[in-house]
Amino acid sequence: MAEYPLDPRQFALIKAISAGGWQAPVLWLDRAGIALLAVGLLILVPALLTTGSIDLALVSQLGRYSALALVAIGLDLVWGYTGILSLCQALFFTLGGYALGMFMCMHGPMDPQSGTIPMQLFVVTSDPKLVLPGFWKPFSDPWFALGMVVILPAIAAFLIGWFAFRSRIKGVYFSIITQAITIAAWLLLCRNDLMLCGTNGLSGITMLGGFDMRNPAMKVAVYVVSVLTLLGCLIAALALVRTRFGRILVAIRDSEARVRFTGLSPVRYKTAAFVIGAILAGIGGALYAPQTGNINPSNMAAIDSIWVVVWVAVGGRGTITGAVVGCLGVKLLESYLTTYYAEYWMLVIGLLFIVVVMFLPDGLVGRWRAFVGQARKVGQARKVGLTPRTTT
Repeated sequence: MAEYPLDPRQFALIKAISAGGWQAPVLWLDRAGIALLAVGLLILVPALLTTGSIDLALVSQLGRYSALALVAIGLDLVWGYTGILSLCQALFFTLGGYALGMFMCMHGPMDPQSGTIPMQLFVVTSDPKLVLPGFWKPFSDPWFALGMVVILPAIAAFLIGWFAFRSRIKGVYFSIITQAITIAAWLLLCRNDLMLCGTNGLSGITMLGGFDMRNPAMKVAVYVVSVLTLLGCLIAALALVRTRFGRILVAIRDSEARVRFTGLSPVRYKTAAFVIGAILAGIGGALYAPQTGNINPSNMAAIDSIWVVVWVAVGGRGTITGAVVGCLGVKLLESYLTTYYAEYWMLVIGLLFIVVVMFLPDGLVGRWRAFVGQARKVGQARKVGLTPRTTT
């Protein structure tokens, strides 16, 4: 029989950890994080679907969460890096969703009498002489619709940000204003006379580019597009915050007055960050609408913007990757709890947020980065021979 040492320090693994050998896999995992996320979402998930280990509903769910993660990345740029707590990301998300949703409606089932009015619009009015509103017609063109996915949120963000930042509105006052604007927009979209289907919104949208979104192959295709868009925007955002523009955003967050004294215009940089965050949210809405088959005013409810703040706070503000981790983690946890413990899920989510605020103020990714920094220090110490000797 093999004899095991009585002293646990004699084990090779424990000796390696004691000597500081644990830092190598930690540093590798930190460098390969995005690649592992890509492999998991683009290779592992489709492979599990093919083998029947997971169902199509879970794949569609992950596709929707990938779209929502784009909204969180946008808020992290605005809140985490620029220090502006915006509560209108849901507004930009819904505008992007409506832009693509109207295109889908224009190529979906039409009113059998006129043949030119989308059924989504026809069923919410009692006017027998209804004529297709002029602003609907351009959305039959795919390039116009895709342009509006970006342009509508960008214009809304520019108008809100430029006038608010020029007036030096910030802090809780800016949060209140953005929340009030979102609620006003919600009330406006709920009106039937706006000809955007009122409280029903654009429901039952199934056709995208001539393909039926109820087809399993289309669901997988949109999932892949959502994941690729998420990964592309994640990498682009990480690159952006490492540029001079990103450093100025951090400087504005830390001391806007000092930035102003250097001759730079904080208004322009804050507005630019706000517009970029809105565009990301609009793209997220455009990816979300075809996967759910509807987009309506309830998507810009006040609580939805607050949820985005929760995702970023849990994942770690000022990290970009934390926005993705927080969104995917919280949404998956929410899905699990609502399925098996529906009566407790709000309590658990609330406790999770309290724990993060009190004990993990930097979020999950912020704490991970601190751990990686410690691992890097240990590795550097080993290179110069400063690691303490372990006794055996």
